[in-house]
Amino acid sequence: MKKRNIVISLSAILVVAAIIIAVIFISKQNITYMVTFDNNGGSSIESQYIKNGETAKKPLSPVKEGYKFLYWAYNTKEFDFNTPITEDIILLAEYEKKQYTIVFHTAGGSSIDKQKVEHGGTITKPANPTKTGYEFLYWTYNGEKFHFSKPVTQNMTLVAKWKEVYHTVTFDYDNKMVSFVDVLEGSCVEVPEEPIKPGYEFVCWMYKDKDQEFDFNTPIYEDIRLIAKWKPIDW
Repeated sequence: MKKRNIVISLSAILVVAAIIIAVIFISKQNITYMVTFDNNGGSSIESQYIKNGETAKKPLSPVKEGYKFLYWAYNTKEFDFNTPITEDIILLAEYEKKQYTIVFHTAGGSSIDKQKVEHGGTITKPANPTKTGYEFLYWTYNGEKFHFSKPVTQNMTLVAKWKEVYHTVTFDYDNKMVSFVDVLEGSCVEVPEEPIKPGYEFVCWMYKDKDQEFDFNTPIYEDIRLIAKWKPIDW
């Protein structure tokens, strides 16, 4: 009789234990946890309520001006959205600051290296480019003069603005008659018609300030004065 009572008691205990385990299991199955998305200054993301052991759904990336979204972090590491949720968690949005490329188009001048500038930063003004026959004036953006104090919020191409530079070549025939020709810097002056002087034969054009014949293949980089050289005609 005693053995029978013991067996019944053990059976009852096992049944009760099984019921308790089942209740706990069912209870756990019904537990939900909150997954909170800390946007870290970006656009808001709604929290999710996830049943125990299930996974959170990866939301749309938040938007933050001047930044590129990287990933959601948990405990400083990138969160794996295949991870079963077993507690309330907070995920933090991680970003990196956007960088933009600045191109300098010199319009035929010497080349200028590109620059990388973070969102909201400013462009470092480069050394002025050079271009034969022209004077550099300033950099333009969308046809207007660009100010380097302006914050950068996008990729940009700056275009060089130039002004043509001319030099005057003066032809002195006999210290009385002269003519003037404006020549684009770096270009050559055209050979003029030979002058005429009664009783003399024209020889060549000479530099005024040195005893040297002028070569018309010489590029002009400054104002110059040329003197006609003559020799008497033997009759």
